[in-house]
Amino acid sequence: MDRCIHELETFSCADCRPRTVAGQIVYATPGGSVVHRRPDCEMLARGQASVDSAGGRIGVINPVHRDKHPGRGDCAWCMAEQEIGSCQILINEVPTDAIIINTRPLGYGHLAYLVRYKAQDGRVVEVQMKKKQFMDLQIKNDDNI
Repeated sequence: MDRCIHELETFSCADCRPRTVAGQIVYATPGGSVVHRRPDCEMLARGQASVDSAGGRIGVINPVHRDKHPGRGDCAWCMAEQEIGSCQILINEVPTDAIIINTRPLGYGHLAYLVRYKAQDGRVVEVQMKKKQFMDLQIKNDDNI
């Protein structure tokens, strides 16, 4: 059985299991068109800021069952399904192995990387980083970026 970066069987890990697993909890707003894996997704916050700046009403972020909302798409940022590459980052001055799960352009040829790693206390943490913040960066396939 395959194991994920959290040292769990891939299908039993809430963060790494395939996104189509029935009963998966995701996050959505009543007016949103996509679901998010995390309530603090940057793109979810941007969507709400856009609604607010247009004078709209910001919806409450609710946990929902994925299979109860089949018509909604997946957030292109936080619902990435493939591992793009591996990397090593500094967390409190400690080199830490991590995986890159998504990228997005920032402009002027720069990218933001969504990186997932296992914290010392066992929590799974996702952070957005820029290339200069990596100690070591190995991209599996540049076509995915």
